[in-house]
Amino acid sequence: MILGGGTLQYNENIEIGLHTLKRVLKGYEIYRSTGYPILVTGGVISKGIPESDIMKETLMHLGVPENKILVENKARTTKENALYTKDILENYKAVYLVTSYLHMKRSLLIFRKAINNEIFPVICDYPIDFRNTFLDYLPSGDALYTFSQITHEIIGIIKGG
Repeated sequence: MILGGGTLQYNENIEIGLHTLKRVLKGYEIYRSTGYPILVTGGVISKGIPESDIMKETLMHLGVPENKILVENKARTTKENALYTKDILENYKAVYLVTSYLHMKRSLLIFRKAINNEIFPVICDYPIDFRNTFLDYLPSGDALYTFSQITHEIIGIIKGG
């Protein structure tokens, strides 16, 4: 199962966001090694089309057959991802949960409450490329962005979804 991570919208165009793309590529790697079906989950966040539809299209461009892709396209939050995929997942004993490094803790907390499947976390989209140079200790736009992501996850854990 791949959790959506956002889309990019400009003018009338909507495309897969960077976090979502990294998750889709990791899910594709799992598919290539196992052949298991892929469940994509994510709805319309503000306007446009569900991010799960864009994820499905991307997977099909990579060569995944349409009949191997399951779609949940209503969820707008991690809590809704868990609630809306529960019925789909009841036919499976276990699930690979693919999401970003910073999103995994909250996702596991929520999914372990919502579903009875065994969950194998698959992390991707690490926020830091730490090569241990003096530049790593200087303020930067990337550091500010990572801090905002961490803050978002902390608030999500506190709110429970």
